[in-house]
Order: sequence, then structure tokens, then C-alpha cells
Amino acid sequence: MKAASVTGATGFIGRHLVERLAALGWQVRAVQRPESRAAAPAGVEVVRTPLRADALSAAFDGTGVVFHLAGLTAAPSAAAYHQANAVAAGEVACACRAAGARLVHVSSQAAAGPAPASHPATEAGEPRPCSAYGISKLAGERIVQGTEGLEWTIARPVAVYGPGDRGFLPLFRLARAGFSVIPGSPWACYTLLHVRDLVEGLIAAAERPEAVGEVFFLGHPVIRTARSLAAALGRTAGRPLRTVIVPRPVLYAAALAGDLGARLGLSPALDRSKYRELTAGGFACEVGKARRLLQWEACIDLEEGFAETVEWYLENGWLR
Repeated sequence: MKAASVTGATGFIGRHLVERLAALGWQVRAVQRPESRAAAPAGVEVVRTPLRADALSAAFDGTGVVFHLAGLTAAPSAAAYHQANAVAAGEVACACRAAGARLVHVSSQAAAGPAPASHPATEAGEPRPCSAYGISKLAGERIVQGTEGLEWTIARPVAVYGPGDRGFLPLFRLARAGFSVIPGSPWACYTLLHVRDLVEGLIAAAERPEAVGEVFFLGHPVIRTARSLAAALGRTAGRPLRTVIVPRPVLYAAALAGDLGARLGLSPALDRSKYRELTAGGFACEVGKARRLLQWEACIDLEEGFAETVEWYLENGWLR
């Protein structure tokens, strides 16, 4: 029986991954911080331990693969991002090496930085992250790559949506109210991915020998503009949407307010770091490398994925 340990198992992506691994017959161990109050998916072993190499080595013992998903997507400072996304990655990498486990390190497209549809990012390109989050994820990648004696694969998921996701939820709520809000340019382009497709890509990265020592973008091959995303939201809502384009000065003012909130210890939804991402012209990438080496390709169309997501939101009371 295949055995895996998963950090971040109670998060949006981690929960889907754990459930899929268990359904495939894997023995799954959910690794949680001692202070975590989130319930792990049913039917999996739970190990509570701090994200320190000495403690994690025992938690990873007996598992052939570790999926590292734990981290922060919102934090009050660059130092907090670095601690959660870079320093912790180093602890996990060292623990994997000590346990003899293969590491699938889940990074982010943000580590590579923005790229337009005319010149989408590739794994061979020079990373140019433009936010504190992206900088911390790139630092985590480089720590993993520099850990001698470690068998690793790095996955860079793009914007991920699906049942249980809170990141896209405000867009769906606005769509139900008849609005679509586009921050910045309506022609900015993005690569997206349904969470079920992502999970299959992560499992392929864990199983295929060709993935060792490689970095992969994981995304749907069809690149979308912000305007086409708004149209897809309207079709899912079953009504035409009134599109509101938020000018850059308004975004920047909100970002300054977010910076002030961060200094007060809050984790704002928008700060100047995220403002740079929103006004960068988009995040597009090529996904051919994953198709060639992982024998994996995203197959869930945006409209199908949006419809499934809305159905889940409605069933679980997240939308009315």
C-alpha cells in the first residue's frame, strides 16, 4: 500500500488531496500543527506536530511521499510570509531527507511572477515575483532545491478554484447579486485550474520518476482574460452582469489602507504587495512540461468547474 503524509491537510487543496488519495487506496497521514482546531478528513491518521525538522521526521516515518501544502496566502508582513512559506519549507525538506521520503513541494505561480498571454511564463524562465507572498514561495522553492540528498518535485499551481474554495467566493457572491468587479485591466490574462485537476497533477508528480528534480506549472491550457472570466461568472449565475472596472487609483488607495492595517497586526485582503499583482497585466503560463513528463493535463472546463463550485456553495450555505 502506498503511504503519504500531507501537511496542510485541512486546507482547501489539502482536503481534496487527502480524500482522493484515500479513495485510491493510499494510507494517508494528515500532519497538523498542535494548535490547529480544524478537523481532518474522516478516515485518515492525524499526527499533531510543530513544523520543525526534528518533530516532523517522526511524523513522516514510514511514508514514501510527503505533500507539503501548509503555508500562508495572507500575512501581516513579509517576515511572516517568509517564516511560513520559506523557513517551514526548509524544515519539511530536512525531515523528508531524514525519513527517506520523496517531497512534493506545493509552491505557487506567484513564485514565478506575472506574465502576459503573449509571453506566458515557463519553468525555464527567470522568476520575477512581484509580491511578498511570491517572494516567500520562491525562497521556499530554492531551499528545497538546495537540500542535498533530498528527492523532490516542485509544483506551481495557478489560480485554483472549486468546492470549498474561499478565494473565488466573493466573485460568485457578486455575480449572484448581478455584478462583476474587475480590478485593473479587463484584458489581463490568467491561467486557472479546478482543484480536482490539481489533485490529479500532484499525484502524478508523486508517482512518476520523471518528475524528480523538476519544477512544473499546473494549470488549464486555456488562458482567460478578466473579461472572459466575468462572462463565465454571468453564465453560471444565469443572468447578465453589470461590470465594474476598478481604476488603479482606487485600488492603490485601498492598498495603502491595507498596509496600515498590516502595521496594526491585521492580514489585509489588499496591500501594496498584492496591488502589484493585480496591476501586473496577468499571470499566464505554459503547461506543456507537465503534459509531457507527468502525462497529465487539466480537463475540467471553466464553465463546468464554475457550475460545480456554485452547486457546492449553495448546498453548503455559502451562497444564497
